[in-house]
Amino acid sequence: MIQGPGENAGIVDIGDNDAIVFKIESHNHPSYLEPFQGAATGVGGILRDIFTMGARPIATLNSIHFGSPDHPKTKNLLNGVVSGIGGYGNCVGIPTVGGEVKFDSSYNENILVNAMTLGLVKKNKIFYSKAAGLGKPVIYVGSKTGRDGIHGASMASAIIDEKIEENKPTVPVPYTHLTLPKKGNV
Repeated sequence: MIQGPGENAGIVDIGDNDAIVFKIESHNHPSYLEPFQGAATGVGGILRDIFTMGARPIATLNSIHFGSPDHPKTKNLLNGVVSGIGGYGNCVGIPTVGGEVKFDSSYNENILVNAMTLGLVKKNKIFYSKAAGLGKPVIYVGSKTGRDGIHGASMASAIIDEKIEENKPTVPVPYTHLTLPKKGNV
């Protein structure tokens, strides 16, 4: 073990100056509200954590759990989440190499969307997030909420009830769903 909890991702030494960097994250509530966008940005977030450690992502995996197959929301949630996980990874060339899908009525109103990414890094090329030195500036960029993904995780532990739809603006829209302006309309 090179790096345990406390950094962007964990790191395990695999010999020959190589290490595997790994991160798993749940994106349950965002995926329940916006299946494609919630799942896709979950993958994007863990890819970011792998990149920030200096590693090259090489694979994603997932474990996703949905309500009963006959529940009215299950088909839409399943299609959106699977498309979001694969879509984001495919956009950046990272294959989904394994996963599982389970159905149980206990997930009818709160699905479980776990995604994992593995990366490869040379041990002498690992980046850590710990800052050093006094008087270094800290710069915050972006608005508190919005479709840009900044602040979107703050609702990840929210209670799913009749007011949950109010949180839709905090689920970020991944680049795969952004509409680019037509030439000359920028």
